[in-house]
Amino acid sequence: MGSACKHRAGSVDWLPQSRRSPLFGAGSVCGHNRRENLRMNRSTFILCFVLCSLAVWRVAHLLARENGPWDLIARLRTALGSGILGSLMDNFYCLSFLVSLPPAIWLSSNRMGFFILWLTLSAVAGLLERTTQRKQRYLRVSRSYMDKVIRGE
Repeated sequence: MGSACKHRAGSVDWLPQSRRSPLFGAGSVCGHNRRENLRMNRSTFILCFVLCSLAVWRVAHLLARENGPWDLIARLRTALGSGILGSLMDNFYCLSFLVSLPPAIWLSSNRMGFFILWLTLSAVAGLLERTTQRKQRYLRVSRSYMDKVIRGE
């Protein structure tokens, strides 16, 4: 380790169970070099960010636009009704904002980074939704047809 810390270098007792992986590294018992060990390198962070963005889009899309396996999501939507939670299930952008909360907590290293990642993950999911949305084709209605319908001519 090359430092004056006298604690064991490989101990991960101070780490929560979820952070005991090679991805986050290990530090000494006293937390010496903890900040450096818990940071992801740039390429790992980019990969995790892209995968989290796709996961946020997929889960929000499943909840907002699909029926799910065995129509479970459709039944959930029906059970929630037309209240606040029911209308939340119909709005993709609100769902992506809420679904992006856990990945933002996982990826962030400080409070400001958390808020930026939370908004960014939701924004990427929104952009993915807009690019994958099917465009509806509108039929042009002739003016004479509209005159017949409106005026009864």
